[in-house]
Amino acid sequence: MDERKTNSGTISFIVLITIIFSSFFLTSCQKVTETSHVSQSSEITTDPPSEESPEPETEIITEDSESQETETDDLTPPPAPVPDKKVDTETHTAGQAKKESKTKTTVYYLHTSRRCGPCGYIQHYAESVVKEEFKDQVDNGRLSFKTINVEHPENRHLVEHYGLVSQSVVVSNSENGEEKEWENLDQIWPLLRNRDQFQQYIKDSINKFLKG
Repeated sequence: MDERKTNSGTISFIVLITIIFSSFFLTSCQKVTETSHVSQSSEITTDPPSEESPEPETEIITEDSESQETETDDLTPPPAPVPDKKVDTETHTAGQAKKESKTKTTVYYLHTSRRCGPCGYIQHYAESVVKEEFKDQVDNGRLSFKTINVEHPENRHLVEHYGLVSQSVVVSNSENGEEKEWENLDQIWPLLRNRDQFQQYIKDSINKFLKG
């Protein structure tokens, strides 16, 4: 009996010692942990602030920013249009009409596809007068010489228009492309044997139309 009581007391003592030791150990660990946290907190808060202040950020202009500025500029309304200089329409039109209404004289040698020897002289004498005696008028476009075959379909109407019965020389005045007056020189055949008289006749007829 006494031995059992002794063993029971020993076990109770050991348990008590274990509980006390465990309690002491846990308290010590808690203190160590708190001390560690305080130390770390102290290290963080006690660091001196950096003496160097951060440099200000430099604004970098990129292509995107330039395009944005450009787009913004495009929103600016355009300047008001400058009115054109007023043109005197009536004066301009009158001057243009006057210029276009310039009279032109044309000497036509009208022939058929089959020509005789004397027909060639008629063309040669008439063309020589125009180009030699009226060179200035030919150069400035006031006078011209044209050879026309009346047998071509587009020219057949000229036979009736000018009353042609043979190879002929016709002097014509036109204004703005419209024929105003003409004359069929019917004396070319009687005068063909005398070149001087023939050419004088052509010259006088042309001068009459140029003055008209």
